[in-house]
Amino acid sequence: MKIDGRINRSLKTKAKILMAAQNIFKDLGYKNTTVNKIAMAAGAAHGTVYIHFPEGKDEILAHFMTDLMDEFYSVADIEFEPKTTEEAYEIIRSQIFQFLSLAKKYQTELLLFYEGIQVSQLLKEKWGYINENFIKRICSDITYSQSLSLAKAETDPEVSARILFYNLEHFLWDIIHNRVSFTEESIAKNLTQIYMYGLYNQ
Repeated sequence: MKIDGRINRSLKTKAKILMAAQNIFKDLGYKNTTVNKIAMAAGAAHGTVYIHFPEGKDEILAHFMTDLMDEFYSVADIEFEPKTTEEAYEIIRSQIFQFLSLAKKYQTELLLFYEGIQVSQLLKEKWGYINENFIKRICSDITYSQSLSLAKAETDPEVSARILFYNLEHFLWDIIHNRVSFTEESIAKNLTQIYMYGLYNQ
């Protein structure tokens, strides 16, 4: 099917706006980025940006947030079908390590998101939605482990999933703000150990 010329032009304009916005955000940060600056960089009218993104720069940054977090989701979606506790440990440790490594890789982008989340309700809600998706994935893995009696049946999957993810999120922000001296390997090993086996001897 042939795409209508107007639709094609609209898609090209939207792509130009996104490309310009990405550069402006990286150069100026969230606070100093404005729709006007994005429009000028894209060679578009101020109103044109709002036609494509009615919520302005927050909606544009939410778009980038969704795209980037898809890569983080791919880590959470790694096949989780352990047959033993040892296999479960290794998969979880690897997932945590990869998640934290991505945080380091995308430090600039995540700093932008962090800045936006502090002041934008739209971005705060978007980040909350992303968090809930991670928690659902972890919860599913715990339920699977319980079905094989690898994890304790009396443990609440959602509570456990939230404990793990909230710690992961905390380390993510610490990493992008350069507040930790630990390696991703060390964090992954210790967090997995505590998550799976607890801290104190039985």
